[in-house]
Amino acid sequence: MSRIPAAACCLLIVLQADSGGASQAGSSIGPLLEQLRANTERYRQACRDLMAEERRDLVVYDAAGKVRKRRTILSDLMISRARADGEVVFEYRVVREVDGKPIRGSGRRLERFLELLKKTDTADEELERTFEESTRYDLGYHIGEYTLHVLLPSWNEFFELFTFTAAVREENAGRSLLRVDFVQQKSHPGLWSIHTDLDARQFAGPFMRGSLWLDERSGRVWREHDEIFFRDSKRSETVKLVELDTDFADSRFGTLLPQRLLLRRYHVRAGKQGDTSFPELRITSKLGAFRRFGVEARIETR
Repeated sequence: MSRIPAAACCLLIVLQADSGGASQAGSSIGPLLEQLRANTERYRQACRDLMAEERRDLVVYDAAGKVRKRRTILSDLMISRARADGEVVFEYRVVREVDGKPIRGSGRRLERFLELLKKTDTADEELERTFEESTRYDLGYHIGEYTLHVLLPSWNEFFELFTFTAAVREENAGRSLLRVDFVQQKSHPGLWSIHTDLDARQFAGPFMRGSLWLDERSGRVWREHDEIFFRDSKRSETVKLVELDTDFADSRFGTLLPQRLLLRRYHVRAGKQGDTSFPELRITSKLGAFRRFGVEARIETR
């Protein structure tokens, strides 16, 4: 089973989930949740030493909702194991183009970066350096690991933090799927590290909520919606920080893998009527077919 290094908790999107939620959801979907957990474990085992072409479109907004900046980045997304600890898995993006322009000297830069990684002593240090390198063209934002860390409420580690409720059956891409809603009920120290101006004396969190669209026969998830939020103890309301929508597709690795992701980052501001949030950043990621690369060639040039 892949392990998440401590440094991952400093990223914007890293959360996970373990057993007990099935009883809270009611016996009717208990078996379905067990299928879901088994499928999620297969996903985690398959998500290592993979790569796919990725096109990311970044859009930054002002408080009025007008576009301030845009950027399109073409990369090779690699899901690799850390050199220091083979159970630690992380994302690494080898950027090839920015706004349609090839990155000059990218091969030499990659070689220098790989030499630098060899000098790291821990998986946490390796992840931190890789994260900074992968996001250097992201308009000053550092958001990552969201492609790898999907289906988090069904991860064995933290499943008990969530409650699950069967909602309705809906059509999605020609499939009849059951929507299962989830809400994180318990906080977990060290799980999150999100910088915000919210008053910690008034706001509890962060927490996660959302929905999974599952095939009832197989327990496979074809679509996921996640929200990260804080609870306002004074007004019994919530302030949303992040939304993430993920669409999955079949793969040759025995599991569904992400095909399209839409991430929205919200900026929190104080007002006379209370703290509110507005969309600040949108990242749309479109992924090609995943393929395996050799373990001995992890993040290496050929």
